[in-house]
Amino acid sequence: MAVKKEPIELLKTKLNRCINGNMSLTNRSLKAGNKILIKYNQNFVEYTENGYTYDGIDRFYTRDYTVKIELNRENLSLISSSSSKPDKNFGFFLGFMKNITAQDLNKVVISNVNKVEPPILYTTKSLFEDYKKIAREEGIDKNIRIRNRVAPYLKNHFDIELNEAEAQKDYSLALKEIIASNQVSQADIIELTGNLETGENINLVVEKKINKQVDWLIKTIEEQILSKSIITTAEAKIIGNTYFGFPKIQIKGPEDLMEKILTKYGQYTFFGVPAMINTNKYIIHHGDLSRSQLDLILITHLGDIELVELKRSDEILMDFDFGRKKFYPTKTLAAAISQCERYITTINRDNDESFKIDNKKIRDFLQEQIGADNLDVESVRPTGTIIIGSSNSIFTQYENLNASQKAKISKGQYETNGKLAYKELKNTYKNIKVLTYSELVGHAKTRLQLDL
Repeated sequence: MAVKKEPIELLKTKLNRCINGNMSLTNRSLKAGNKILIKYNQNFVEYTENGYTYDGIDRFYTRDYTVKIELNRENLSLISSSSSKPDKNFGFFLGFMKNITAQDLNKVVISNVNKVEPPILYTTKSLFEDYKKIAREEGIDKNIRIRNRVAPYLKNHFDIELNEAEAQKDYSLALKEIIASNQVSQADIIELTGNLETGENINLVVEKKINKQVDWLIKTIEEQILSKSIITTAEAKIIGNTYFGFPKIQIKGPEDLMEKILTKYGQYTFFGVPAMINTNKYIIHHGDLSRSQLDLILITHLGDIELVELKRSDEILMDFDFGRKKFYPTKTLAAAISQCERYITTINRDNDESFKIDNKKIRDFLQEQIGADNLDVESVRPTGTIIIGSSNSIFTQYENLNASQKAKISKGQYETNGKLAYKELKNTYKNIKVLTYSELVGHAKTRLQLDL
């Protein structure tokens, strides 16, 4: 199974390529002699104030600013693989903002917000890149203006004739500037699209906005959640708050984080259903001490019920018996399957007075929640879906086995058996699907590509 390299590994590859002179790379920094040029960890990469060049002689200098970049796949493009220096435009942008705000700024942080908190300038990658494009375009314009003004002198004194030059404009950037200025409304944009040969005006604007959000959602889940082998509760709180805006106090752990994300974005992006219910209420059975609480309830276009059981995105699905050389479901997955079967049995009693949610029969409760007169809930064929783990956690990676375990089976046999066992598991149950979060995101990605 191919394992996608994590951003920190890709960063190390970039930093290795820019080593020259007396530079050296450690697990946490890029150094020249005893001077730290770049610091990094799993979450950030930071260019210090120390600069270094080598032309046969070590030359050290000091910048009056530092740059900190959140480490993810998208931001790797901001990090050069040919130089230990940050992009010079960071310094230009910081100087520009110092003059505009009259604030003492000495640090640029690439983050998900745009704000000034002296001495730090926080900026999104998109704003910084737009600044670079504008600065580059203005630089070209300036050179062309000088060229055109000097042209008559060249003709008069050197008999050199120059045709009048004209700068090529980036009209997509110009459109961004117009929108950012708030001088146009969505109605203006729709009117503009009226001149296009094909397409429905309103759909073009709305679909582009939706596709942009879906693309952001997919990338964020892949980079911030599915790329991590283990997510602690503290990390789940940070991810949920930083990238999705959930209050940290409301996030109980990795499983709860995924439930919140899918509750907010899942109905159309991931599940494609007309109705989705997330209730914190229990199904109570009269005379029974056990209670059932469903994570998500989906109502399909045919009115069928699909119950979704959510587990951690870093959960291992299959354990390996080294004696029998066979994979089998982990205790967590086996328990989830058992839960799903119990929930399906319970939902089949949706019209039974002894099974109630919020003191209502299950069917009445669900019908009330979706509030659709033209969509009748049917429990004739309820199904269950368990979403658990990722493509990297279907089974423990061979590299993480100990020496005695590796001696009992080759990597090829281990991974082939693991993939086959997972495929067999997915086909075992008639009314229960087992799905990884990677597969769920993959389906959404496919739909997005079809819509583009």
